[in-house]
Amino acid sequence: MRTIHKQSLTISDSQTIEVPKGADLLTVQVQHKTTCVWYLCDPEQPTETVTIYCRGTGHQMSVEGVRYLGTTQHPFEYLDHPSAVFHWFEDEQRA
Repeated sequence: MRTIHKQSLTISDSQTIEVPKGADLLTVQVQHKTTCVWYLCDPEQPTETVTIYCRGTGHQMSVEGVRYLGTTQHPFEYLDHPSAVFHWFEDEQRA
């Protein structure tokens, strides 16, 4: 049975997460000052590695073959930069 799960993300140019094979990444949002990705999956499947990219507004995005997951806004008390805005992408190539 497919269910929705979530994982925390860090604010970095790229990172990898493990999700069940065939998981559909749905959205990236902030919950309780933690950036999270939600995904629909069959938790009984073996895992695969997904690369997530994060870019700030105005930063270059040189990665091809990505799918947009969402935009997050972070209050100044959470980060060193006031009103930071980040855009999240999934690499369409999985391992």
